[in-house]
Amino acid sequence: MAPSDSYAEGAAVTSGSVFAGRELLIANAFLFGVVFCGTTGYMLIEGWPFQDSLYMTFLTLTTIGFSEVHELSGAGRIFTIFVGLIGIGSVAFVATRTAQILLNTRAFRHRTVMKMVQSTSDHYILAGYGRIRSRIAQDLQRHDVPFVIIESNTDKYETLLKSNMLFIQGNTEDEEVLLKAGI
Repeated sequence: MAPSDSYAEGAAVTSGSVFAGRELLIANAFLFGVVFCGTTGYMLIEGWPFQDSLYMTFLTLTTIGFSEVHELSGAGRIFTIFVGLIGIGSVAFVATRTAQILLNTRAFRHRTVMKMVQSTSDHYILAGYGRIRSRIAQDLQRHDVPFVIIESNTDKYETLLKSNMLFIQGNTEDEEVLLKAGI
């Protein structure tokens, strides 16, 4: 497998995504706890059956806005307020954080960079991102001169992604890599 294929197809995990995975696991467990407590609360406070209690909790958390399953008592309305305050924020957090993690994966970022490389024309191609070429790349970037870097050292990919420089993973001796770079 060519180096460029492994990066493009890989779902390489960055060190931050391990923490993000745990964060989502904890947030989802908290959300499940809110659903459990909400369902149990409606069963105890209102005396509703499980299905109606779960449905009311779902309606509250998703802010769908249908009317109550049954008429709520005063205590049930106060309980609904707390379920909504705690649960809606949890749902929003889980949804937002999931989207952030998906959009921030290396594979997604790489596809975005590859699309940008393919749309670049009349540009310079830098063979590698070493000490000298990194300075050249910074100068070109500062002067808005289009360029693409071909880099084979995987240790430099994260740096290139963070610097918003267009690059392709691979060896400059590989004709396919050169064609991808727009030669």
